Amino acid sequence: MVPISPLAELGPLMATGMNATLKIDADEAASESPARHALRDGVTAHVWVGAEERPAFLMQARLLSEAWGCPWTVDPGQHHFSVIDALADPGSALCEVLLQGL
Repeated sequence: MVPISPLAELGPLMATGMNATLKIDADEAASESPARHALRDGVTAHVWVGAEERPAFLMQARLLSEAWGCPWTVDPGQHHFSVIDALADPGSALCEVLLQGL
């Protein structure tokens, strides 16, 4: 599993203006935040994030990596919308990480 630019902890969203629309409460943040749950047995992960992401996404990626005890890669020069471009190149480092899990 390779979460790309993950939103791993919903708790901080409860303190934003967006929560007027999202309506996330403490129970939902707890149940829907991947960082609050362990990886299932037999599942491995590697978190991937663009180096030019907003600091909140970098923090979310690091948090998930630490919670799951898995590696994470900060992809130089990539941002939230370009980080997935590497999926079009079968020889990219991102595809290599994805294929390692198969």
